[in-house]
Amino acid sequence: MLIYQNTFEDELVKGYNYPIEDQYYAEDNIAIIADGITRGPDGVTDISEYTFFELLQRYPRPSGGELAAKEIIRTFRNSNNSSLKERLIECNRQ
Repeated sequence: MLIYQNTFEDELVKGYNYPIEDQYYAEDNIAIIADGITRGPDGVTDISEYTFFELLQRYPRPSGGELAAKEIIRTFRNSNNSSLKERLIECNRQ
């Protein structure tokens, strides 16, 4: 069993503890990728009023995308269904 976590990291976001919104899980013959998406920083209605770095500081940690991706992977990993289709349906119910 393998579990991976990944997110982008470049010079603009280094040191900002950006949430890990991409989660991966693989078994012998099956794998799943959960790509979490958070819509935007907390309390921001007009992004033009903030600098890029101010927006990064307001980004939720953990983010909704990170929590959702982790829940999908956890559900998939703990499922007793042998069918890929049934496991994915179970993940979507969460």
